[in-house]
Amino acid sequence: MSRRTNLLVLVLIGLCTVWCALGTGFSVIDLVHGIGAMASLIGAMVPPDVTLASRAAAALVSTARMTLVGTVAGALAAQLLIPIADIFVNSSAMLRSAVRLFIHIVRCTPTLILALLLTFVFGLGEFTGTAAIAISTAAILSRLGFEDSANSRLETT
Repeated sequence: MSRRTNLLVLVLIGLCTVWCALGTGFSVIDLVHGIGAMASLIGAMVPPDVTLASRAAAALVSTARMTLVGTVAGALAAQLLIPIADIFVNSSAMLRSAVRLFIHIVRCTPTLILALLLTFVFGLGEFTGTAAIAISTAAILSRLGFEDSANSRLETT
């Protein structure tokens, strides 16, 4: 790119940055005034409070359990969804399209947002997190599975 093009791109990026800063209410003055609050927060974190370690460890174990069970359940659910979304297996275009639409919507939804939505159904708890991970994993693996099948060539010799 020419020097003139580079300069134009930099000016456009700068204008876009200023526009975004004005739109979000960003202020360098507020940022400078907030440095003291950030320093006091960091000061409160050092040295760490080790009395919370047992609660943190329990939460970590709970998260690991949710992740493991949710991923395995999602992988198993994907095995059921892939044939329904596969063009070679399912000849019903309406059912196949509906399942693919569901898969695409869930796959594009972040897992935390899905977990937030599921709290309205199941309430707070490990089951909600496990269900969110399972649904998200099933959608991701299902899409990989039916697209892989659709892109493969079935050749006979």
